[in-house]
Amino acid sequence: MLDKICTSLEVSKELKKLGIKGETCLYWRNMFSERNGYKEPQLQQLQVIREGDGDIANNLFISAYTLETILEMLPKSLEIPTPLFEEGFYKAYLEVNQCVDYIGYDITEDKYHQRFNDDNLVTVAGKLLIKLKQEKII
Repeated sequence: MLDKICTSLEVSKELKKLGIKGETCLYWRNMFSERNGYKEPQLQQLQVIREGDGDIANNLFISAYTLETILEMLPKSLEIPTPLFEEGFYKAYLEVNQCVDYIGYDITEDKYHQRFNDDNLVTVAGKLLIKLKQEKII
């Protein structure tokens, strides 16, 4: 159930790799099983962990974010350089457009959008945040 309201493990790992941090109490946790004296990765489990409940600084825990947290991390608008306007930029606003299946900014360039592709909204928003960070837009 929790995996429907927060970023997927894949998106969460990429956000961590890019150094993107936000407030959360949801974490993907690596679970291990003992076999022949060795610890082997078994599965990733989503858990609610409150501050002080465990050592969340180690690599066993990967932050998972809700849609609300991702939307707080995304800029509400972007100033896009363009020669079409006297000011030299266009102010593009964040929007969720379910008619054409994307979350992004109200301009036509693909690098400012993320299509749904059967993902849930929080995963799509997370992928947009990753894209903007990778493209050095934010």
